[in-house]
Amino acid sequence: MPKFSDIPQFLSGHYGVDVPLGHLKSWLESQDGELDLHPDFQRGHVWTPKQQSAYMEFLVRGGKSSRILYWNHPAYTGRSTDHCMIPETLVLVDGKQRLTACLLFLDDKVPVFGCTFSQ
Repeated sequence: MPKFSDIPQFLSGHYGVDVPLGHLKSWLESQDGELDLHPDFQRGHVWTPKQQSAYMEFLVRGGKSSRILYWNHPAYTGRSTDHCMIPETLVLVDGKQRLTACLLFLDDKVPVFGCTFSQ
């Protein structure tokens, strides 16, 4: 019977940034390499406009939880991928619904308390 200690572990490595909402789009655009916001393992867009608006209202009121988006990238491990076929892609692992709500709000497509971002 195998032991838990025999189970291969994920590669370790992490990188964190704190991006203000107003800079989110420019941060995404500034990322080197490919950016995958819709990986196959993520569910589709399932939040309704009402849910997107409620989430954004939570954020602008100062809500602190559910603000983290999880990403994966080969460089997070600190290892070079030059010698292998791993694509240099920044993949959104968790937070697609939240990121979508933020981007739609920034594009004036999701109102917050009856107002759009540009208002």
